[in-house]
Parts: sequence; structure tokens; C-alpha cells
Amino acid sequence: MFENFGPKWSMQYDKLPDMRYFPNGTQSLSIKPKAMTQNKAELKAFLCLVMVSDPWPLSDEEQTHVLNIANREAAVHGFEDWVVAYHAL
Repeated sequence: MFENFGPKWSMQYDKLPDMRYFPNGTQSLSIKPKAMTQNKAELKAFLCLVMVSDPWPLSDEEQTHVLNIANREAAVHGFEDWVVAYHAL
């Protein structure tokens, strides 16, 4: 079992821990996250849309989903989070 704490580090377990402490679930080591964006140019375009969407035309819950997607995309491309990726690109 594999627990991901962002692009910097993760943890592997030899036996299954108590799953109630993993509300977001876990990933198998054999599963590599796939990017929605195929390259840095697409990532930058997506992050520009996220950046200019203020005030948000979405509910708070939907905004959280979009920011989670942005953070996942940034992590797949090797960035700490979407804000770091936006300013780096």
C-alpha cells in the first residue's frame, strides 16, 4: 500500500493499516497518476483559468474540487502545488 503526501515524499506499508485513518483512500505503487494536461503549456493554460476565476462562479464545494484537480495536476508535473506551478510557468 502506498500513501502520497505530495510530490516530495510518500510512505509504503507492508501490511494494511486501519483504513479509517485514510479518508482519501490509498494508491497502489503500480498505479502512476496520469496528467489531465499533456505538457507544461497545457498546464499553464489550465492554471491561468484557475487564477482568473475570482470571484468563483462555482459553489464552495465545486471550487474545492477544481483546486484539488489543479494541485494534482501540478504534482504530476513535479510542482509542490498549483500556485507554485503557476508562478514557475
